[in-house]
Amino acid sequence: MDVAKRVADLGGAARTGTLLSLGFQKRDIAGAVRENRMTRVARGVYGVPGVTPMMLDCVRLGAQVTCVSALARHGISLINLPDGAHLEVPSNFAARGRGSARTRLHYASDCCRGATPGTVVSVARALIAASACLTPREHLVALDSALNKGLVNVNHIAPVSSRLVDSRGRAIAEFARERREWLVAHADGRAESPLETLVRVDLVEAGFAVQPQRFVDGVGRVDLLVEGQLVVETDGRRHHDDPHAFQRDRERDRMLLRCGFRVMRFTYADLVGARAIDIVAEVSAALATDRS
Repeated sequence: MDVAKRVADLGGAARTGTLLSLGFQKRDIAGAVRENRMTRVARGVYGVPGVTPMMLDCVRLGAQVTCVSALARHGISLINLPDGAHLEVPSNFAARGRGSARTRLHYASDCCRGATPGTVVSVARALIAASACLTPREHLVALDSALNKGLVNVNHIAPVSSRLVDSRGRAIAEFARERREWLVAHADGRAESPLETLVRVDLVEAGFAVQPQRFVDGVGRVDLLVEGQLVVETDGRRHHDDPHAFQRDRERDRMLLRCGFRVMRFTYADLVGARAIDIVAEVSAALATDRS
């Protein structure tokens, strides 16, 4: 097999030792570089055109993809996409002079055992690592998404022992205590969007009775039913780009009103960013009006 094609099959980058172990000769590597089919991107590291910076860092550092970078690769919903590569390295890894501004290193005592650099860790392991980088609400969004896709169950996010460590080699135990308990208490795999998770957790923590994905005869499922009388729907950033979806939702709202439900809709801008509003206050006011 051609060495450049083999490197492409490995993810776009490989170390010299890896290629030699696969049966290639140094002259094969030199020939591919001379023909511009590969480039020497670092000492002992070769890449093919189009290789991602994250893959190069993985091979250069002998790392795996973890945390939010791994969650994104698994298709897990996140409030914000990672702006750099989150990589897992062994707990005894010496980072000085080897990291880069685009990487965030996570340390683990059992990292990379038998794994090829650039391997994406499991969803469960990535969720555990994400406790160091995500707020509780962001973390819950990712967990709900993983549960909804059937990629984990709640027990998967509880390591038997803390294998993850910080940059000084200290065990990360916080996730196994307060964060894990909070996530387990609020996780719900019925959530079909990050916005639905955010609204649900705010309302539940405020003391409201909330039913996710409640089925209403003649209408279908609604995102959230609050206190048995108020339907709350969440519309993502791209929702109203589809005029048919916009019209269909208005028809659903009218049907819900005929069924005796009040309807409130919230958008991405209502929930995330500088224009975010107080959802609990809005829902409280609507319920108070209905009661009066």
